Formats: sequence, structure tokens, C-alpha cells
Amino acid sequence: MAQFQNWDFLNKQVQSGLTEGQFINQASCLICAGPPFLAVTGGGTEEQITAGDVVYPVGLISAWTIAQQMAVIPIPEAGSYRRYTITGPADGRFSFGRSLYHGPSLLRVLYAYYRADIERAFGGHPITPLINNDAANITRNPKNLIHDAPGYENFWINLASDLFSQPVGILLYIQDLNRESYGAVYL
Repeated sequence: MAQFQNWDFLNKQVQSGLTEGQFINQASCLICAGPPFLAVTGGGTEEQITAGDVVYPVGLISAWTIAQQMAVIPIPEAGSYRRYTITGPADGRFSFGRSLYHGPSLLRVLYAYYRADIERAFGGHPITPLINNDAANITRNPKNLIHDAPGYENFWINLASDLFSQPVGILLYIQDLNRESYGAVYL
């Protein structure tokens, strides 16, 4: 690897030791939506539940970003020109967009785990989860009633619906092109 003292752009690589196929692109990144926590929170069963049981692949992502920032504040000392640097808490941000096609909209996919009984559903139509698994029956606060429909079937666009005040989780799983894990985070 080149260093500042012996940098020679005509004869040396800046970064050596790169292995072919260990790059990351959109094909090796998986984004899934799921419940707010990846833990057994209901159902009363003690059997092991994996992330794949309760998350739903978002797919058809046109762009995604993940970012962190930390506030850095310079504080001047009274009586001199000296400054001290104080840092604030870190803040994270994740955003993505999904292409619209004849299937579940982005809001429908984000709530793929959500299930509502007929008594709580609007207009006599229950919300059935996109994940056909008992593990998707996440315990929620029974006082959180859904009064306004989020949409109809797969076309959910009514942001005024009570459903969208319920929390969701996002799984980001990244591999390289050789299918070796690079990292994962559940937001």
C-alpha cells in the first residue's frame, strides 16, 4: 500500500490486496421491513424465531442511503482565543425509495408484519400480514386502534391513517459479491 512519503502514481497502487469479487453493489444488499424489535414479543411460545420469520424483503429499491452525524460545537474560552470542542449525541438517518409496480406499495411493505382483527379493522376488512407466519403476530398495545384505513389491498397511501403511527423496523443486510457477510443492522 502506498504511503505519503513513497507515493508514485505511475508505478504503484494506492490500495493493494484487493480481492476480486469482494465489492458491494445493490445486488448484494438486502433491505427488509419488520416489527419494531427483533425479539419474541408475543405468542407465548419458546421456540426460536429467526429474523427471516418476521421480516419482509422490500425489493425494487431505486436508491437508499444510510448516514450518521454528530454535532460538534466549538466553545470559546472567556479571556483568550482558545476554543474547546464539545460533541453532542450521534444521530442516524436511513432513507430509501421503492418503485411502484402492480404489487404492495412501500407503505404496505413497511407494515408487512402488521395484523389486525376484524373487530379492530375498518369497514369489516381485516389487515392480513404479507408474512404468512405465526411469528408475525407481534403483541401490540390494544389501545392503539386503527380508525382510518391506510389504503385498499396493496395500495396504501393514506398517511392520515392511525396505522402509520405504529413503529416499524428495517433490516439492512450486506454481503459482498462472493456472498460473504459484510455487515447487518436492524433499525
